[in-house]
Amino acid sequence: LSVHLAAARAQSLIELVDDAETAVAVKNAPRLSVIAGPEESLAQVVRIADAMDVRTQRLPAPYAFHSPMLGAAAERFARAISGVAQRPLRARVYSPVARRWAADGMDLKQLLVR
Repeated sequence: LSVHLAAARAQSLIELVDDAETAVAVKNAPRLSVIAGPEESLAQVVRIADAMDVRTQRLPAPYAFHSPMLGAAAERFARAISGVAQRPLRARVYSPVARRWAADGMDLKQLLVR
């Protein structure tokens, strides 16, 4: 859910909803944030925002990117790849998590999980 608020103000809306799975997912601009969470919680955020005359827009995202809801999936993925041996890279790979080009000495599995 895109919300026309700074991240701190968007966080205040989330606190009114009181759902640990709902979070500010992305700060897109100084006054534009994205909130991710369960459908019911996002609907509550929309109602509160409407009452405050704050614009919102649903985003067509199939998954809860950058959300606490992905925590369990990340743990399962980490277990699934734990036995995979890291080998030397054969091509350049940029890691948006590390914000740099990956190197053989990096824990690439951990970067994938993050």
